[in-house]
Amino acid sequence: MNSILLALPLLLPGFFGAQDADGDLRYYRVHLRNGNVIDGELLKETTNEVLLRLKVGEMTIRRDQIEKVEFVKMKSQDTKAIYRPDPRKESPKEPAKDPAKDSARSAIIEKINPEVRKKVDLMVWKARSAQGEEKSFSHQELIALGDDAAVYLAARVPDMDPKLQPAISTALINLKNAKVLPILEMLLTHESGAIRAVAVTVAVMIVDGDAEKNRFIRPLVRDRDASVRGTVMGLLSNTEDVEWFDAVSELCGDTNKDIRNRALNIVHRIAQKHNLQEKYSHVLSQNIQSRDEGVRADTAIAMGSTGKPENWKVVAPLLNDIDSKVRAAAAQSLMTLGSAEAGPDLVSLATRERDRWARICLAGAVQKFRLQKAIEPIIDWLNDADEEVKKVAAETLTLLTGEKHGTDRDKWVAWFAAQPK
Repeated sequence: MNSILLALPLLLPGFFGAQDADGDLRYYRVHLRNGNVIDGELLKETTNEVLLRLKVGEMTIRRDQIEKVEFVKMKSQDTKAIYRPDPRKESPKEPAKDPAKDSARSAIIEKINPEVRKKVDLMVWKARSAQGEEKSFSHQELIALGDDAAVYLAARVPDMDPKLQPAISTALINLKNAKVLPILEMLLTHESGAIRAVAVTVAVMIVDGDAEKNRFIRPLVRDRDASVRGTVMGLLSNTEDVEWFDAVSELCGDTNKDIRNRALNIVHRIAQKHNLQEKYSHVLSQNIQSRDEGVRADTAIAMGSTGKPENWKVVAPLLNDIDSKVRAAAAQSLMTLGSAEAGPDLVSLATRERDRWARICLAGAVQKFRLQKAIEPIIDWLNDADEEVKKVAAETLTLLTGEKHGTDRDKWVAWFAAQPK
């Protein structure tokens, strides 16, 4: 199977085709960005490639080399062509391309010294052809080519093989050439999330001063693409700047676990630094009723980190949550908050909880608050098939009573029955 890497000669439409029931010749025509076309039978189409059957065999064409795919039915010259939609453009995460910005980028490329372009293209070809996953560019060679090399490399980022993007990012960061910043700012609104992530990462590593860094980061905090939001959270991971509190707070309820936990860590640190604990608690209380069970669970844990015992009233209702991991998180949070007022709610859960992990977390809270009323329901846990649950139950009972009957439920039942009521 061939993969289209270079410009191909024009293939005439009559070389391949099939007839439908009406006797009309039909085939697919792939228009390449270099102006050529390829005709054949469409076998498969994905967001990354198009597979055609030609007379000489099957051929795979990379999507980044395709301008459009056309269905041709040779019925009459007046019949309008039917263009296949590009799957990448149909994605709800990505808007259509902006021709004006593509034109502006092309204009920048055209102004670059042709010899520099050729030399950088050769470096790109060598990097792409290098064996193994590790790709790199010669820093000294790029430096020797001057500013034009950095500008050209930055302008060509959207056209590059995605596998080269880490190497290109590293090269641009090492060059630290401020002349690429206008291009990177242009790419912050590129239709590809991967390109936006590259642009903001390189820009932040190049510029000096928080104000300049923030100028590039801020437009992408609420980006539609989770990978971009994750990149932004990584770039802000060490910030303690109070101006980021509100913006990052909005991601504390993100449905992506990695993003929301990074956001929670950032906002928590800023709150501690600037005495914004009340505001932080308010942010969490807004997310505690999220439809997403992961958000509810992580918010409960975060609420425990506030160190404010009075927040138990916000967390306790989650002990009745339909999701077991949320109930487990609520028990952990209440234990961390250290409010004994949550005792009755914890005892109530001990009588009905059946989930392994929730029982283990609940046992920790029962132990911390020495909840004597939980003794009877925890004795029943000794019927659990899970050995760890039985072990935790026995440890909890011993701590509460001073008795040592291990995991022998019958002995615990007998002991409890002998106690004065």
